[in-house]
Amino acid sequence: MEDLRETYQDFFYYLDTVKVEISYLPKFREFLVNCVDADSGILLKNCPWSGKAFPSSLRDKWFELLEEMNLEAGEDEIPEEFLTDEWWKKRGL
Repeated sequence: MEDLRETYQDFFYYLDTVKVEISYLPKFREFLVNCVDADSGILLKNCPWSGKAFPSSLRDKWFELLEEMNLEAGEDEIPEEFLTDEWWKKRGL
């Protein structure tokens, strides 16, 4: 019989050693498993419960559009719409 802890070592590592939480980042349209004890997260491509695929992340597109406007993340001049999901909904993405 398959040893699940051996097959899914990374998964069980996070379950056993690091507290995790699930979050949604609307501005990037990303679902993440956040590592509470670290400043990182793992992108989810499917719903852990239904298996249904999540929409693709728009993180790269977000940075691409800022670059086209000669802006960088973290700058005060970033348009308000880019701080929420408004920017991609407005563009039909």
